[in-house]
Amino acid sequence: MAVIDPSLPHMRKAVSYVDEKLKEAGVDASDRETLRRICEEAAVLYSLGPQESVFLEEFFSKKD
Repeated sequence: MAVIDPSLPHMRKAVSYVDEKLKEAGVDASDRETLRRICEEAAVLYSLGPQESVFLEEFFSKKD
């Protein structure tokens, strides 16, 4: 399994996107359905691989 570096530019953009969308929706990472949907949007927008997409969701789940 590859190590995912959250400091890479595309990952930073994806994290910022998810953070902003969660704030706009007025929810936090405990709303798993919304978090998953937003992470899927970020994966498409920033061409994330499957492991990066899972990492993104887990990153916000652990932040909560």
